[in-house]
Amino acid sequence: DFGQPDFVKRENVSFFKFEKKSDGRIRKSIRFVQLLRQIQPDYVLERGSSMFTFLAAASCKLLRIPFVFCGASDINFAKNAIDPFFNKSKVKQRLYQWSLHHVTHFVVQKRKQAMLLKQNFGIRDNVSMIRNFPPDVVTDGAHEEKLYDAVWVANFIPYKQPELFIELARRHPQQKFLLIGSSGEKSYNDKIRLAAQSISNLKAVGYVAPDEVIHLIGKSKIIVNTTFVASGYEEGFSNVMLMGW
Repeated sequence: DFGQPDFVKRENVSFFKFEKKSDGRIRKSIRFVQLLRQIQPDYVLERGSSMFTFLAAASCKLLRIPFVFCGASDINFAKNAIDPFFNKSKVKQRLYQWSLHHVTHFVVQKRKQAMLLKQNFGIRDNVSMIRNFPPDVVTDGAHEEKLYDAVWVANFIPYKQPELFIELARRHPQQKFLLIGSSGEKSYNDKIRLAAQSISNLKAVGYVAPDEVIHLIGKSKIIVNTTFVASGYEEGFSNVMLMGW
């Protein structure tokens, strides 16, 4: 729940929002399984790690649905370093790592991720590499008037560190900053929004549809990326940086 509608249909693809910001973990899990049984998909695909990786792997195993996992970061396939998504919880990390052995097929972004799967989990045969590619970009935005000195675009997730961008804006009151993003966790979303509101030269616009983001990037001089997943592990490759270039 990043603020988008509950249901969207585009190009014959249906998007259901099964989470609500106010839902607890149990309620989210129940709705996830209910949606699986309602849709009865030919396969399930997840991009990036989460606690739903375990739920998806277990549900798909029970319902005999192929489960495809797409790596979003090198840390997704680390053995000892804890994925920041699990907030230093070794239990959540172990449940997630159990899930990896019940994935039908993996899609990785680069060779290092395939290497980590092989070295750390002995997984090598059910892996395909698809490099990141830029989304469709409307190039007329390159000549738009620059209204902002810097822009930050991402989901509000602690390891993406939007707080650093807010601090950057605070330290440079003569420049104009634009913060684009939202969080599925209400408490964290409220924390970032409240911090941003205290900076007069920072505009926070919340959730923005992907096809509108490029125009806002076109109105900005530079993109700032503050993501830090873990020492020795890269995020993957930022679509926002590709759009900016």
